[in-house]
Amino acid sequence: MNSMIAFFVRRGLLVNMLSGMLLLGGIYAAMNIQREAFPSVNFDLVVIGAAYPGASPQELEQLVAMPIERELKGIDGIKKTTSTSYPGTMEIIIQVDPNYKDRSRFVSDVQQAVDQAVLPDDLPSDPFVKEIKSDKTPVISFSIFGDVPDLELKHIANKVEDDLLALPGVSSVNVKGDRKEEIRITLIPEKMQKYHISTEEVMALIRKWNVNAPGGQLKTKDGLKTIRVNGEFTSAKDAATLVIRANELGEALY
Repeated sequence: MNSMIAFFVRRGLLVNMLSGMLLLGGIYAAMNIQREAFPSVNFDLVVIGAAYPGASPQELEQLVAMPIERELKGIDGIKKTTSTSYPGTMEIIIQVDPNYKDRSRFVSDVQQAVDQAVLPDDLPSDPFVKEIKSDKTPVISFSIFGDVPDLELKHIANKVEDDLLALPGVSSVNVKGDRKEEIRITLIPEKMQKYHISTEEVMALIRKWNVNAPGGQLKTKDGLKTIRVNGEFTSAKDAATLVIRANELGEALY
């Protein structure tokens, strides 16, 4: 150790040159190397979550968690899987093998496994798959609740989401637990029998008119125009005005 110190003491010019090189290297790094105040950190975790209002933890485990876990068994890169069920919600936490390199493919395989699982038809929304990273960890979480119908509560949540996204510095907002908006058509057996109408006839009529599909392209003098058939129902009134049957006198059955 003493010989090394003596070596540098006798060679002051070399010491000054090394110090200058280190100083220049530090300045170059400070000016050119990318820096992040909050770098993204991968926690090797993928979370699957689902909501099923009114279901008990046992029902969620049998009807939602277990079908998804069966599909996950064929995926490479899983180190450990933990499932937890609560009243109305459940989550599956997947620990990823640190040696598994292709993370984007892993998340895609998990999403595909969730899509293939046989789940209840009345599930209000599809399960979500989320990779846990530091840049995706929510800064603020809050709940919206009140003594109002579910549809009104959903519209309020959508409005709050739009307002938050309009704030400077907000990159994303995730709404969880909201239910799908739907139109329910209840058939009256007595009237159906009176007018000789079948359930299949009503279903075919709804499928025919409730559409949103491309209609091809049309050449005009102003150029090529894209045609789209947009006939999706926006309210219950749209479905109520469908004509099931009509005669030459203009009398119609809605």
